[in-house]
Amino acid sequence: MRMGKFFVSLLGAALLSVSMSVVSAAESIELTDVTEPTPSVETMDAYFLNQGVPQSYLDDMPEEEKIELYEVKAVVTLVQTSTGTEDENASPNFLQSYNAALNASKSSTANTASTWTKSIVGYQMPYNTSGINKFRLTFNWTWNQAPTFTLTDKFGMAWTHGLVALDDTAKLRYTASGTNNMYNTICSKRLVDATTNDGYKPGEGIGWKYDIKSSFPDPTITGQCFVNKHVGYGQVDVLAEHPNNGANRVTGLSGTYFHKWGGVNGTLDFNNGPGVSISWSSQYNRFEDAIGVMHWKNSNLWEA
Repeated sequence: MRMGKFFVSLLGAALLSVSMSVVSAAESIELTDVTEPTPSVETMDAYFLNQGVPQSYLDDMPEEEKIELYEVKAVVTLVQTSTGTEDENASPNFLQSYNAALNASKSSTANTASTWTKSIVGYQMPYNTSGINKFRLTFNWTWNQAPTFTLTDKFGMAWTHGLVALDDTAKLRYTASGTNNMYNTICSKRLVDATTNDGYKPGEGIGWKYDIKSSFPDPTITGQCFVNKHVGYGQVDVLAEHPNNGANRVTGLSGTYFHKWGGVNGTLDFNNGPGVSISWSSQYNRFEDAIGVMHWKNSNLWEA
């Protein structure tokens, strides 16, 4: 009898131990944070390519921006990309002789046929308030040149139809790329990544400023990175009221870049023409604008 009671006691203790282990394992499983895998670049690019966004734009698009727009299944409402040439030219009334001498000292291929690519893109994003649509507007540009004047450049976007920016959604990113002076290797670094703006007029436009660079310490190896490519990205989220009747709508957008060479700082201004201007414009080179029309409807894109 004593052996039987002892065996039953041991069996009970074992079952209790197993039960507690199962509970502990269940609690551990419940507390485990299951993170969704980040979609591949190829998957995200295919989503935007199918909506007309060019691969060249996607190649320079910040990865975190691409992920955010893909995950909410944003709908592309505007894509306008064009490429031209822009050079650094001071005012004919000032520094003319200096520039002539400077250009004469350079080879015939330097500082002339630089490439200027600008894109203005709009996305409709989910927003669960009837009668209000949410859009993300972006102005992106690439300038392939090593400019003589590396001061504070400015750029901005303007729009029609009274779009109103959401607080703390205006962002600026600037990435510089070039060649390492010691190893002749390609180097690149994002030098600006900030939630900021340099002027906003409700219903009309918003702008940014940044210090353009000629070089920076190479972040990967010894030496300086001498810059010959500048990539900038300005974005803002805006709201548009509508009567929810399903009618087609259009909104005009423009993006403008000002490269500073003079000694006086200008102030950006906006109008719903749409257009972007700057005071003391004689101190800046104004590059060719990005201009487009965003097509959308008086209906909501609801969150899933």
